[in-house]
Amino acid sequence: MLLVGLTGGIGSGKSTVAAMLAERGAIVVDADAITRRLQEPGTEVFNAIVARFGDDVVADDGTLDRPALAALVFGSGPPSADDSGASAAARHDLESIVHPAVGAEMRRQVDAHHGTAAIVVYGIPLLVESDRAGYAVVLVVDVDPEVAVRRLVAQRGFDEGDARRRIAAQVSRAERLAVADRVLDNSHTLDELRAQVDTAWEWLRDLPHPDRDPTPGGSSPPPGVPLGPATSEELDEVVTFVAPCQARPATNVAYLAEEIIGIRAELEQLEPPWWGRCRVARDVDGHLLGVALVDIDAELARAWVQGPWTAPDRWDELAPALMTAVLGLLPDGIDDIELSGHVRNIGLRALALDAGLEASPIHHVLVADGEVARSWPGPADGGVAALDPQVDGADVARLHDLLFPATYRSGAQLVADVADGDARGWVARAGGPPVGYAVAQVQPDGEGYLDFVGVAAEARHGGWGRRLVTACVAALLEDGGVDHVALTVDETNVAALALYRSLGFRPETDIVGYRTPGHRRRPRP
Repeated sequence: MLLVGLTGGIGSGKSTVAAMLAERGAIVVDADAITRRLQEPGTEVFNAIVARFGDDVVADDGTLDRPALAALVFGSGPPSADDSGASAAARHDLESIVHPAVGAEMRRQVDAHHGTAAIVVYGIPLLVESDRAGYAVVLVVDVDPEVAVRRLVAQRGFDEGDARRRIAAQVSRAERLAVADRVLDNSHTLDELRAQVDTAWEWLRDLPHPDRDPTPGGSSPPPGVPLGPATSEELDEVVTFVAPCQARPATNVAYLAEEIIGIRAELEQLEPPWWGRCRVARDVDGHLLGVALVDIDAELARAWVQGPWTAPDRWDELAPALMTAVLGLLPDGIDDIELSGHVRNIGLRALALDAGLEASPIHHVLVADGEVARSWPGPADGGVAALDPQVDGADVARLHDLLFPATYRSGAQLVADVADGDARGWVARAGGPPVGYAVAQVQPDGEGYLDFVGVAAEARHGGWGRRLVTACVAALLEDGGVDHVALTVDETNVAALALYRSLGFRPETDIVGYRTPGHRRRPRP
């Protein structure tokens, strides 16, 4: 599969170009078309939009009133008006509802062509905002802004002020052109555009194709780019290389810090030492071009790949070789491999699928800020206390293994973490053995993380989950020295999502895990 990014501003004619490419044989995965379908009446996205914005965004025929919704999220003032108030918040809320669902459907459609010789065109308005990494090439449909305004008014019924506001809310023309491998100018006639598409299509067909034209030697590094182990003296260089990759959603690997101080701390605490499980790629002058490492838990027969991270223009040639290199470090008996990344890291997704891993549902990372958490009322009654490993350990371990089989920590490991002071735990009792528990930690970057909240099936709907969460977060804020607490929850766990949102947890990011088929999934912190 050759994955082609296609983007353009509103009114540029991106959909017209997508249709022309489809006529020539491309597989088009179009964000706008998917968005419209997912917003039809009765869908989860439609219901969530109405729940957030009210019945005023529903037209008389029961469909979504797009102009009314646009007025809420883009405002009605002049294009130069401050966008930091209600309209910006509304737009953020709308994007948090729509983007994850659209992204999941787009990934599903792209995955259907993985390993084929297809040219797949990924049409996405926000490609610049989400980064271009992972695409073989990027096509940008460009148009003079004044032409775009006239088209929006004449062809789509926009008020001129609304058209200018919508254009102003997007990235600049210069930013869009900066990511282009090829620009299609749609400021003139349809025939002129069609001729440009013909030329672009021939160019796409002539590009090296990873599935049609495999590199000799499979996942070997390219000539002149040696792969080898890292050394302890290279920590500063590796951390400095990884940090900007972690800061970009399109190259972000989940469950590793995003800032230099946090990345350093997490690598330094790995046992055995990080450099023994790391592989790096360098050019002939010794400059670092790529990094990957693997974390191994022999007790669980499980391994987590962290990375690969590469120089922006070296992913296709280096990432598979780095992946092969770190997997070669695994001892016999490790049969469960996992890696995770930001939902926008489509390069990692392709790499994982090539390795035979399966994608998990999306996991939402939610955060409770200290100011919000301190406003929570205390537990209505007792029943939640600190976990005593000597007293509660066996019961909590059994309950954990029952609720979370094959997760990243066994029940015995979790209790040992608390006993060793590496984590903190709480238990909920209703007059007998524990009916629930929570375990949290302060991570190397100073962030509080709620690892697990588990409640026995027979005790659910009794408010124990809420009491455990509030007690845990309050303790971390008061004597853990943290300013906020994060957690990760599966998009399919509707009850947990409702609980956390009701407490004021805000969405921070979305991640996807990829794991050896046949293993139940739970993400790693």
